[in-house]
Amino acid sequence: MLTDLIQQAGVVGEGGAGFPTHVKLDAKAECFIVNAAECEPLIETDKYLCRMFPEEITDATLRIGEHLGAKRLVILLKRKYKREIEALTRVIQAKNANIEMFLTDAFYPAGDEQVIVQLVCGRSVPERGIPIAVGAVVDNVGTVISVYRALKGLPVTDKHLSVTGEVEKPVMLKAPLGTPVTECIKAAKPTVSQYGIILGGPMMGKLYTKPEDIESLSVTKTTGNILVLTKGHYLFTQASKPLSRIIKQAQSACLQCRFCTDQCPRHRIGHNIPPEFGDAQRFYGTFGRRQHGI
Repeated sequence: MLTDLIQQAGVVGEGGAGFPTHVKLDAKAECFIVNAAECEPLIETDKYLCRMFPEEITDATLRIGEHLGAKRLVILLKRKYKREIEALTRVIQAKNANIEMFLTDAFYPAGDEQVIVQLVCGRSVPERGIPIAVGAVVDNVGTVISVYRALKGLPVTDKHLSVTGEVEKPVMLKAPLGTPVTECIKAAKPTVSQYGIILGGPMMGKLYTKPEDIESLSVTKTTGNILVLTKGHYLFTQASKPLSRIIKQAQSACLQCRFCTDQCPRHRIGHNIPPEFGDAQRFYGTFGRRQHGI
């Protein structure tokens, strides 16, 4: 059975969440979506996988779709990914596969699975819900390749990842699980001696600035990118500020124009999330104000 092979191979969501894939695919769905949109900037992994493994992606997508009973199979990319689109389209056409290429504009967060479901299916995933609630399953393109290998009896023992930022040249690596992150950074030849790193992208990645913390890190199944930045970078200085200070700065600057709420991706798909400061106070209530020192 497909889910048994996936569980035995140790396949998890490689987009960052790490959710067990055999659990996610233990379902029936109307639509299966392969997420290759590379949500955050300065990450190269998903694009590389689309260029290098289009046949594996196509075959696994068909097999997963068959297992789910999905009537619609979709691979979602940004339309600016010309080489990746060409590679996948060539294989899909050669195999006469019933897979749709869904192309999006380059916006943030194009790779958010709830935004993806809204774009592709026209349905809003309920707040705090998951896509299967509206008949969809979304898997990262790296996860789909791992499923292909699981069907061949191959366990997950390594990870494709990019190293970008303050390096001589961004590199793609295939690193065995457990490889020290510092070894990956050395391979990219950092151009600064005192650096911090972000595991993931600049928007939602995990930040590390202490050398001892960086030395302790190793490659896992969810490591998709290592972003190397000088220690004094804006992202690190902002992250070091207490949340209470950030909230007070927002309070002093907010004009109640509602533009942030109007443009909030989750708000736009129907979720009751009002980021503007005044509405956020009312939305989160007394408990939220106490928690965040407002």
